[in-house]
Amino acid sequence: MTTLNPNFKPMQHPDSILTLLKKSEEFLRKKEIPSARLDAEILLADLLNLQRVKLYVNFERLLTETEKNAYRERIVDRSKNKPTAYITGQKAFYNSVFFVNEKVLIPRPETEELVEKILLDFKGNNSEQNVLDLCTGSGCIGISLKSARKDWNITLSDISKDALEIAKKNAIQIIGEGNNIQFLESNLFLSIPKESEFDLIVTNPPYIPISDKTEMMKDVVDYEPHLALFLEDPKEFLSKLIEDARIHLKEGGKFYMETYPSLAWTFVSESTTNGWKEGKVEKDLSGKDRFVVLTK
Repeated sequence: MTTLNPNFKPMQHPDSILTLLKKSEEFLRKKEIPSARLDAEILLADLLNLQRVKLYVNFERLLTETEKNAYRERIVDRSKNKPTAYITGQKAFYNSVFFVNEKVLIPRPETEELVEKILLDFKGNNSEQNVLDLCTGSGCIGISLKSARKDWNITLSDISKDALEIAKKNAIQIIGEGNNIQFLESNLFLSIPKESEFDLIVTNPPYIPISDKTEMMKDVVDYEPHLALFLEDPKEFLSKLIEDARIHLKEGGKFYMETYPSLAWTFVSESTTNGWKEGKVEKDLSGKDRFVVLTK
């Protein structure tokens, strides 16, 4: 009589999704990539044009030689700390998926919170708003606002021509042709017409002290654009930005800024003694003082 060995496991094909995921996870762990399994799944699901959860019902599917080679390249890139968003060329943000590359920052959850706060604050306001998204990068803030409020007039501004091209691509992809979004290459407010008056200015500017660079993850330092991240003196730079923003706001206009937590209350204190009617700091979901909100 033949008995089955309870410890017997069928051989897994070396080219199956399950096998390749396991090998990739092991490789990334050895390279000290913190989210090894998740990243391995994201990179494979994107390559195969599958939802990540669908990998689990297709474990036995075999990859072609072309797919294996492409996946191997992606895993090697990730092992060198290249962010998954730059490898796949996309990042989910709010209710859309944005194209990204190394010319723009990868949109982050904190910035999604900023979009949500603005939409909540304007929920009962049905009037048309003229909005400036300063330091727009991929356009994730302004385009998300436009997607939610089609009646708003949005201007996306950035010092980087490359970033603006990416923002334009995202606007077409997410909102469509004829999206009525304006694009302006400008070093902060230098090229914003002096007569321009906005109901709302929102910005996620560079705000990390250059001294913090050594403490940050290699994913960020080695790949994301430093121009959009670091400042020698965030206090001086952002105080000037806030001062200039007031000039370009209508009376009663709102200013929203994502910022360095330890400086948030300093900016509010300065602003309420320098012509702003009121100001407040709002925390992000991790409890940090992340957002400055001012009213002219």
